[in-house]
Amino acid sequence: RNRVKKNGGNDFIQGDFPSLIKTGGGKSLPDEIVTGINNTGLYRRFPGFYWPLWVPAEAAESSPSEPYANPVLLNTTNRNWQNVTNYLSDGELKIDRAGMITGPGESGWSLEFWIFSKNTLFRPRAAIGGISASRNTVTGELEIRGDYRSISFVEKITGGKSNVNEAVISYTTASRTDMKDSMLVAAVRPYNMLRLGGLDRVEFLESGNLVKLNGRIHLACTRRPDRVIAVSGRAGDITPELLDSADSLSLECPQSMATMGLVFNLEGTSCSNTFRISLDIEKNLSPVAGLKYENTAKDFGILYSMRAGEGVTMELPDAKYMNVISQSRLTMLGINSCDYIPVNLRSAADAYFYVYGLIRAGQLREAANIVRQMINGLAFNEKKKDYNTSICAAYIISSFNELYIHKRDSDFLQENFTEIRRIGDYVYSVCSEIHTPVYPGLRARQHDTSPDSSERDIFAFYLAMSAMAYLSRCMGIFGQETKFRNEADRIQAIVRDWFDKKRSAVVLHGYNFSALLAFPERLYLSPGEEEYSKMFRNLFVSDDFPLTDKIYGVDMFSGFSVLNHMLAIRDDRIFEFMDKLLDFTDDFFSLPEFVNPVTGRGTWGSGNSKVLASLLFAVMRNMFFSESADRLELFPVPDERFFAPGKRLKIENAPSRFGMLSFNVETADGEIRILFTTLPKYVPADIRINLPFDTKIIEGDDFIIKKKVNNTYFINGWPSAVRFRISGRSSAN
Repeated sequence: RNRVKKNGGNDFIQGDFPSLIKTGGGKSLPDEIVTGINNTGLYRRFPGFYWPLWVPAEAAESSPSEPYANPVLLNTTNRNWQNVTNYLSDGELKIDRAGMITGPGESGWSLEFWIFSKNTLFRPRAAIGGISASRNTVTGELEIRGDYRSISFVEKITGGKSNVNEAVISYTTASRTDMKDSMLVAAVRPYNMLRLGGLDRVEFLESGNLVKLNGRIHLACTRRPDRVIAVSGRAGDITPELLDSADSLSLECPQSMATMGLVFNLEGTSCSNTFRISLDIEKNLSPVAGLKYENTAKDFGILYSMRAGEGVTMELPDAKYMNVISQSRLTMLGINSCDYIPVNLRSAADAYFYVYGLIRAGQLREAANIVRQMINGLAFNEKKKDYNTSICAAYIISSFNELYIHKRDSDFLQENFTEIRRIGDYVYSVCSEIHTPVYPGLRARQHDTSPDSSERDIFAFYLAMSAMAYLSRCMGIFGQETKFRNEADRIQAIVRDWFDKKRSAVVLHGYNFSALLAFPERLYLSPGEEEYSKMFRNLFVSDDFPLTDKIYGVDMFSGFSVLNHMLAIRDDRIFEFMDKLLDFTDDFFSLPEFVNPVTGRGTWGSGNSKVLASLLFAVMRNMFFSESADRLELFPVPDERFFAPGKRLKIENAPSRFGMLSFNVETADGEIRILFTTLPKYVPADIRINLPFDTKIIEGDDFIIKKKVNNTYFINGWPSAVRFRISGRSSAN
């Protein structure tokens, strides 16, 4: 079992810094170390500054006489954020659970909201336990709520559009008594979610109430502040003593620690202010007259509803799982070209999971757009073999194949096959020279820490060669099919040997088999299905789940991948395992790649992974049906919650290998009724239906009952409805 260094739950990675250097994940780690050293230097140089939520408490509370000891200050304590976009831009903002908003792209500045009342300056970080952050799955808005003494506040963020793509923020304060002498400070800060020191120049433009940050007009307010305060790192931070000082409208700071406070007097019992932030890092905001947050939020809600309404529709009787589906879909809607362009090892692997999830969400157009951009963005020289490029190409082939088997459009294949064959031949030329899973290539995923992480690459090669064999057969090019099939079989033999060596260890642990989890579905390479299922159950046990990396924390990617594999082997522990992972989510629903098992906060990787959202959505969809080449399977692991009397389950417009599927499941009058409301493009050879308890099927004239095994039925045909009488209950026919 992996033993976790908990350090009181405050700092997961930094407590084991030497190990981080020795075994850290991939090429980007030196960049992280440089960032961490720079963060520590700025922190020590400017001890009087207020710091973001992610700076550990022991650092924030240190002093010049007792400085923070760790030489590398990284965000390993609150690596959680949500993203906001308007779905028209590739740009997005990051928002943490304290309401701090980081500017577009790689901006080095953020916007925070502070309240001055009764001679005290309140920052949300100081009372984070009393602040609630949530994302509304109906409107798409983010909302942060809290209170300070007698004043409550609500921060709302939505997508907008003016001369540029933008986000619009409403900040409302309220009190039972007059808030006279209280103030709101919209503080522009010189840091983002990962880095301290990112704001060189700041200027308030009185004409239009615009704020120029590092030369770009990226922030605006709808009314002029009562005061404007600009402070440099050398002079110190915004303090209560400065709130009544004369305006200071511009500032340059060579240490990149400029900050500005837009101060608004609070009067009466309620007061609202509206702000705008550009989503496009290269474009400037212009003044907008008469902007109302409510109107912008309404327009964005309509656009969001249209986007969310595209593709598959799922209605479940379980509110918790419905929220998971809605939240993961909402994150997936934010996938944009910045997430997978330029094409490299990380982006190609990520793009595969985007495509996998988007297809299962019914977003075929978006999936096809990703595949096309990846194909166009892949550059290689047939005469120069490069391992890393070939791995990128392998993921692209698998993404294309995943799209084709769900589109089943021969014209689509013919239009693209020439390019795909060229890519496939290149992968073949590199792959054919590999004879061991442990190859000196770079890791396909940034956070792989195992020295044998290239084991995952061999699975990528296998999937790509198998896909090329299938695509060649569909094109009728049987010589090419044989070439690629033979190569896939050769890789299969390598993997069998890998399995045998791994399984010969005295003590087995799931993390040693993490290469099995490189793809969301089980690749039937070795051993047989029954033996594999037994081995998988023994490897991944409840006491050792979720999988925990001893440096980074809970590995959420591997955890969600385990869930999908559990569906493939019909492992009835899936709901127990899923609940353990969902315990790390809340109404804010950020999905960090790695999580501190004690605090539940992100420690490493993306603070809100769209890969995880795609994989999680796919898991939720696959819970209700899955497909193989010749079989449709309903409810791989059936749960009684979905078959309770009076409950209804509905799936509509779900892409599958057989075409679009739509079906309803109702339980009433002692019967379970499954109604197929559309006819697919292709009828599967058989349908497997798994139920959670004993029933008796009622024969129909549009299907044939092949057999029943325990609570599972196999039928032929495409019925309009299948009825099951629940044993021990009467049925009203």
